[in-house]
Amino acid sequence: MKGWIVALALGAVIIVGCSSSTPGEPEARNQPPVIQQLKVSSLTIRVGTECILTCEAVDPDHDELSYKWETTGLGYILGSGKSVTFTAASCCVGPNDIKVTVYDSKGASDSRQVTVNVIL
Repeated sequence: MKGWIVALALGAVIIVGCSSSTPGEPEARNQPPVIQQLKVSSLTIRVGTECILTCEAVDPDHDELSYKWETTGLGYILGSGKSVTFTAASCCVGPNDIKVTVYDSKGASDSRQVTVNVIL
């Protein structure tokens, strides 16, 4: 009977001693990606023409990044990843806001927006 109690106590000590975190040691927090620059080949374009947008971003934790591009106008965003093409539609004369959101693999994000002026 005493042997079982000793074995049980020893097992509990081993399990507690093998926990993944050390008391007093803070867990590493995920840091969001940082957009360093949003480049646009031209801030003013004619209807039916295009400009190229490139997002330069880094992640302090070196996580893999993904990019989501959106426009408030009815122009077309073609491509994916860190560089896309915006084509101005005839309905979208005037300012067109284009937004990029960069996500890391853990869901943290950073966003930046630029306005492209579309003329006839």
